[in-house]
Amino acid sequence: MGPPEIRGLIGELIVLERLVDSVGAIAALHAWVAPDDHPQDFALNTSIIEVKTRVSGARPRVQISSLEQLESAHLPINLVVVELVPSSGSSSFSLNDIVDRVLSRFDEIGAEAREATEAALAARGYLRLDAYSVEHYTVAGIRAFAVGEEFPRLIRSTINHAVCEASYALDLTALASFERLLIEVIPEGTKN
Repeated sequence: MGPPEIRGLIGELIVLERLVDSVGAIAALHAWVAPDDHPQDFALNTSIIEVKTRVSGARPRVQISSLEQLESAHLPINLVVVELVPSSGSSSFSLNDIVDRVLSRFDEIGAEAREATEAALAARGYLRLDAYSVEHYTVAGIRAFAVGEEFPRLIRSTINHAVCEASYALDLTALASFERLLIEVIPEGTKN
């Protein structure tokens, strides 16, 4: 994995950790559908979550990689943007560090849960490498946006069928009216 893929997986794992606290470990793991090549990252009973990870200080935009990524036929979609800061401080972490942290959460549930998590990580392209311990980050912030009818997006159902695929960038500074509190998207909880 290259740096963008590494950061993307870190963002997904940060959201997975929050979901473990909110809905419980097993429900969170089942909701993590990105390893199954789903167009979005998490599918909960009540909503879909697409996670984008960016580096703090970079242009305030996120890349949407497909016409399907911000479209859902039956559940509301939320875009969650995780902002990382390169860091060498004591609270910083690498991809390997957050993988270890997540796996330890599933160890608490049992060997079967850990194996399922390891399989999901492998499906996302993660193989433990020393190179994944080099870059360290801290979380600068997490923002959430409700993706509804008025949200600026390109989606399969409204694009001419001759357009086979497309990717595009969203300017986060233009999305203020769609921003929601993170707690509205991922409620706090203490489930296991």
